Amino acid sequence: MIQASVSQPVAAGEGAHVLQSQNRAEPSSQRRPAGARERGELTRDRLLEAAEEVFAEQGFFRASIAEITRRAGVAQGTFYLYFPAKEEIFRELVRKMSHDLRRTLQEAVAPIIDRRDAERVGLETFLKFVLERRNLYTVMRECEFVDPELHRWYYRRLAEGYVRGLRQAMARGQVRQLDPEALAYFLMGAAQMIGMRWTFWENTLPPREVIETVVSVILHGIDPAGLPREPRATPGTSEGHSPGAPDADPPAAPGADAPGPEPEAGPRA
Repeated sequence: MIQASVSQPVAAGEGAHVLQSQNRAEPSSQRRPAGARERGELTRDRLLEAAEEVFAEQGFFRASIAEITRRAGVAQGTFYLYFPAKEEIFRELVRKMSHDLRRTLQEAVAPIIDRRDAERVGLETFLKFVLERRNLYTVMRECEFVDPELHRWYYRRLAEGYVRGLRQAMARGQVRQLDPEALAYFLMGAAQMIGMRWTFWENTLPPREVIETVVSVILHGIDPAGLPREPRATPGTSEGHSPGAPDADPPAAPGADAPGPEPEAGPRA
């Protein structure tokens, strides 16, 4: 599915404001003794885990710092040692979920040479991740309204590694020559909706036939022959003219036999 990027810096203007708090916090944490640093990281992790639960259950605007600290088992004043406001812990949570997903996907597909095999493994890995972290859907839906710029950054960052992997696969002849960015978002969208339908709504992995259907479309498109068709000749020309047919066909209704773009076959998200 996705050959995700974990280590690249955030592009300027895409969530960069979110990194400022990290950059400010680093010097003070680096000056702490090792034991204090470890305890601080544990407390920070507990706050983020509690925030994920509270934001998923109550939404960003109803969630309170008091409830987050209660679930984390720390004093409310401790929260402000790590995050200046509710907005900042929400942004940090989105960045962490993004990193966790991309790292999980990267580790799963890195050993696989053939992109077609990587697509199956990536899809299954994504669905298992969502089953364990179902709050991903809810938090990212909240993010669209809380911080639209960060919401776009999340998907752009996810797509970056995907596009890179698709380009490499195209160069090796494993994937048709298509627009890699359009293909990446198309495949990511398929994984997103399959995950929502079964993993998020029903709290289970999709049936095997669902996975096989998605993988089959990725590899062969929806053409019955499993191969892209040649474009039909323009009606009225000698190449496409049937005996006894009028010189010009009436326009076909949407979804009928009118010529359309070739079915896109290739890796998926």
